Amino acid sequence: MGKRNAKKTVAKNKVSTQTSRKAPVLTRYSVFGWIVLGSPVLLILFLVTAGPHIPWIMEHSDTGAEHEASFHNSIGMEKMNAGQLREAYASFRTALTIKPDYVEAYINIAKVFYLRHNFDEAVNWLEQAIELHPPEIGLVYNNLAMLYAQQGQIERALPMFEQSLELGSPSVSLLRNIANAHYQLGHYDEAINVYRQVLELHPSVENEYRKMLYEVSIDYSNDEEREEEYRAATALVDHDFTQEELAVFDSTSIADMIFDVDRILQDYERLAHAQEEAGYTDDAALTRAEAREVEALHRRR
Repeated sequence: MGKRNAKKTVAKNKVSTQTSRKAPVLTRYSVFGWIVLGSPVLLILFLVTAGPHIPWIMEHSDTGAEHEASFHNSIGMEKMNAGQLREAYASFRTALTIKPDYVEAYINIAKVFYLRHNFDEAVNWLEQAIELHPPEIGLVYNNLAMLYAQQGQIERALPMFEQSLELGSPSVSLLRNIANAHYQLGHYDEAINVYRQVLELHPSVENEYRKMLYEVSIDYSNDEEREEEYRAATALVDHDFTQEELAVFDSTSIADMIFDVDRILQDYERLAHAQEEAGYTDDAALTRAEAREVEALHRRR
C-alpha cells in the first residue's frame, strides 16, 4: 500500500513538472498572438493621432482626396450640363464629403441653386466659397454680385463688383458690370469713366493674351509641379508687351475670333446714354460718331 502511494506521488510530481515546463511556452505564444492582433489597432491609433502632423502623410492624403473630389465634381458638371440638377447636386456634395474645402464644388452647388431659381441658397454657397479664400476669389465675388444685381439689389452688388476688380485682373465683362451698376444708381460720371475703360479694354490680341495668362496663373496657383509656369504667367500678366512679342500670334485670326462688333456698339451706346443723363450732349454725339466709325471699319474687314 505504501509503495502504491509512493508511485502515485511520483507520477503526480512528473505531471506537475511537465505542466510547469510547458507553461512558459503557452505564455510566449499568447503574448505573440496579442502582438499580432494588436498591431493593426496600434497602427490605426497612431495614424489617427499622429498622422495629421506628418507632412508626407498629409501631402499624399490630401492629394488623393483632391483627385477623388475632382472626379465627383466632374461627374456633377456633366449632370448639370445635361439638366440633371438633382444628380449634379448629389455629386457635388459627395466631393465636399471627401474634401470639405473643395471650392469648385461650393461654386457649382451655387450654380445648381441658381438654375433652380433659388437665389438665397445660391448666395449662401458662394459666401461659403469666399470664406475659403480661393485663388479665383475675384470671380466668386463677381458671381455673387451678379446674383444681387439680378434681384435688383444694385447697392449691394456694386461693392462686390469693385472687390472683384481689386482681387483679379480687369476684364471687359467685369468693368461693364461696374459701369451698369453706377448707371442704374444714377452715378453718371462714374459710369462714364468706367464705360470708357470698357471700350479701351475691348478684345484685342494683347488683351486676350493677358486674359489667357491670368487664367493660367489661377489654374497653376496650387500645382507644385507647375510652379515654374505659374511664376512665369504671373510675371507676364502686367508686362508691357511690344508688337514684336505679340507677333508670334496670328493677329488676324485672333482678332476675327474675338471681335464682337455688336457688343462694342452696345457699350458705345451705353456710354452715350450716360453722357446724356449727365448733361454732356456734345460728348454723347461724339461717342455715337466714333461708334459709327468702328462699325464701318468692321464692315470693311
